[in-house]
Amino acid sequence: MSVRYGGETPEGFGLRITVEAPAGVTSAAPVTVGQLFKLGPTDADGGAYKCVAMSDNDDISSVVMVQALQRSETVGPITVAVLGFYSQIRRLPYLTGSAPSLGQSVQASATVTKVDGKTFAAGAGFVLFVDTVNEEVEVLC
Repeated sequence: MSVRYGGETPEGFGLRITVEAPAGVTSAAPVTVGQLFKLGPTDADGGAYKCVAMSDNDDISSVVMVQALQRSETVGPITVAVLGFYSQIRRLPYLTGSAPSLGQSVQASATVTKVDGKTFAAGAGFVLFVDTVNEEVEVLC
């Protein structure tokens, strides 16, 4: 049985979350404390709680930057600090039939009681997980 990464964070928790380490991590090429990554594609559980290497010219306005808080020599859970505009993770309902995609930002839907996805914009949220059964998304906001 696997444990799913993610979940809501309480207010005031700070922005430390558990994510899956990047592919290719080994004892010869470990994650080191202080190393910078960005939130990336799909993790083993189908969410976006995964970090990947930064690219040249990535900045805090174009990606969600994270910093490793522990050393790891395997692709598995690591604790990271989220850098930038974000303060917590919230579960929000989305408009039936229009589930946001991983990595999108969110905006108020036509009903104004639910959200729908939009192209990523710094400070406008980052969808980390889509729960299609309950029609909710976990959003870094």
